[in-house]
Amino acid sequence: MSRLRVMGTLVIFLAAVLLTLPIGAQERVDVQGVVRGRDGSPQMRAAVQLSGPQRYVGVTNPQGEFSLRNVEVGDYVVTVIQGDKMHRSSMKVTGGTLDIRVPW
Repeated sequence: MSRLRVMGTLVIFLAAVLLTLPIGAQERVDVQGVVRGRDGSPQMRAAVQLSGPQRYVGVTNPQGEFSLRNVEVGDYVVTVIQGDKMHRSSMKVTGGTLDIRVPW
């Protein structure tokens, strides 16, 4: 095999390997959570918004549970809105379950 042909094959191989690497890709996770009131009761029909590297919005079910899929890992401001009430907090999202307490 000629040296030029070997070099060409090597360049194509390295390009194929580099194109499959997740360069700059952010880790993404599914996040589940529960919104509870001051007395521990589940808060239904509350909007949950994560604002940070990306923005995600969910609504709680009758058990106060919500689910957000494919969330980029990072630091977020979590806003819970229910009727005319709003609560904000900051947290690092890395996956798993969020237990959010609101003051009402």
